[in-house]
Amino acid sequence: MKKPLLILFILLFSHRCFATTVKLCGVDWPPFTNSKHGTLTHGLSIDVYTEAFRRLGMKIDARSMPWQRCMKLVKNGAFDALVDNTHSDDFIHGPTPTAFYPLAIYVRSDSKQSKFSWAAMENKSVAMVKGYDYTEKIASFKLWNKLFAQSESILVKLLKAKRFDYILLDPFAAKNLEITHDVKLKMLTPVIDTAELYLVFNKKKSALMNKFDAKIIEMLNDGTMDRLYSKYLPTSYSDFVKMTAN
Repeated sequence: MKKPLLILFILLFSHRCFATTVKLCGVDWPPFTNSKHGTLTHGLSIDVYTEAFRRLGMKIDARSMPWQRCMKLVKNGAFDALVDNTHSDDFIHGPTPTAFYPLAIYVRSDSKQSKFSWAAMENKSVAMVKGYDYTEKIASFKLWNKLFAQSESILVKLLKAKRFDYILLDPFAAKNLEITHDVKLKMLTPVIDTAELYLVFNKKKSALMNKFDAKIIEMLNDGTMDRLYSKYLPTSYSDFVKMTAN
């Protein structure tokens, strides 16, 4: 009996040691991703991906880097997938989102404006991050003047310096950027749109994409997604789905 048990132990140990590693990349975006020394170490999305790939017998290596560099490395196959992206024709993804991206217009705290409307944005200059895939509603609006910066951090710096009057941000990033840059931002309400975000894959990774999406559906059905969301946010996954459906 000892020999079969030893063989079983060796097989299990080998499986752990030589599990396929999926290479991911993205940016620091708390609470979904948090980076340290160039690695996305933890966060809601990292927890979701780790669990989904664990169920596939795989592990992840998630790296933090500038957004456009990450996009390029996934497109050319150096990395397998890009973290938390909206739909893009440059990549593939399954039908099930893993995160959500509310977007709003932010102004300086002393601005007299407090409400958002599309009419109020006509002929205004609105700054956003170069290379981000924004929602169709935002991308198709032609009556404002688009300005671009390389990062959300630069958007806030230039808003504070009065180089910009309106910037496009998500509330998660805005909260952290206020602390980082010692500035008080004001969000114009309501939010403009809420995008569904996906782990988007290199186009040659369709088999891996389908396996991943099947595990996300499994995690939805067994309550894992709502449990992971409750660790980081006051809004559950199920509630975000209802918000995007409205």
